[in-house]
Amino acid sequence: MIDYALRRLTRRQEQVLLFIADFLRDRGYAPTCRDICAHLGATSPHAALAHRRALERKGLLEMEHYRGRTLRLTAKGHDETRALRSEAEARRQCG
Repeated sequence: MIDYALRRLTRRQEQVLLFIADFLRDRGYAPTCRDICAHLGATSPHAALAHRRALERKGLLEMEHYRGRTLRLTAKGHDETRALRSEAEARRQCG
C-alpha cells in the first residue's frame, strides 16, 4: 500500500492547493472543479478532479462527498500552504 502522506507534492498539486486556499479565504466558499480547471488552464475538469483527489489522499483536503462546495483544508493542508508560501517568499527575497 502506498503511503501518500510521505510523498512530496507535485508542482501542479502545489498550485492547486494554493489556489483552493486563496479561493476559500477570498470568497468564503470552495471552488468547483471547473474553477480549478480554469485556473490551471486545462480543458478537462477531470484534470482538476484528479489533482483534488490526490490532495485528499495525502490528507491535505477533505470534502463531504455528494455535496457541493464542501471542500476544505485540513490542519495538515493549512500547514502545507503556510510552508509553501514561506518557501516562495524566501525565494523572492534571495533573488
